[in-house]
Amino acid sequence: LYTLGVILYEMLTGAFYFDLSARKSIIEIRRLIAEQPPIPLESARSGLSPVMYHAIGKLLAKKREDRYQSATEFLEALADRLPGQVEPQ
Repeated sequence: LYTLGVILYEMLTGAFYFDLSARKSIIEIRRLIAEQPPIPLESARSGLSPVMYHAIGKLLAKKREDRYQSATEFLEALADRLPGQVEPQ
């Protein structure tokens, strides 16, 4: 689910979710991912629903227990907040 958050972030912004403007080694990138919060989606892309900002932020939470525990939970959270737009399978 973390990876889903990364993909959604990159699809919505066209950019990686960390600042990679300076050349970084793979070790530095892994440290960023493990330790630093990502660039807030709100800073990288305006005009989205607050629901999407919250949902993607929760997908990108560092601690596994702070993320959605299943894809069904993620879809149900969206369905609860966006009635009629998302239907969990």
